[in-house]
Amino acid sequence: MNKHRHAERLSWVSSGVMEVNNSCYGCFLDNISNTGALIRFSETDAPTLKPGAVCKLKVILLNVIEYPCKIVRINYPKVGILFL
Repeated sequence: MNKHRHAERLSWVSSGVMEVNNSCYGCFLDNISNTGALIRFSETDAPTLKPGAVCKLKVILLNVIEYPCKIVRINYPKVGILFL
């Protein structure tokens, strides 16, 4: 199946924090693009999330960066987000 992407993905492994519903969860960034990212939670620490939930992702790229985002896809332990 040929998947259509709006932006090229860059593989980038970095630790981060996902803030959703006033709670923070440790996560790992698997890849990132101009429009979104794929993050991963540990199997035991995966929070209960719903598509459409608004959240914030804080990751270290060259500096700490905070992205307002929305959850668009969940396949635990991986979660797809769209930057707002």
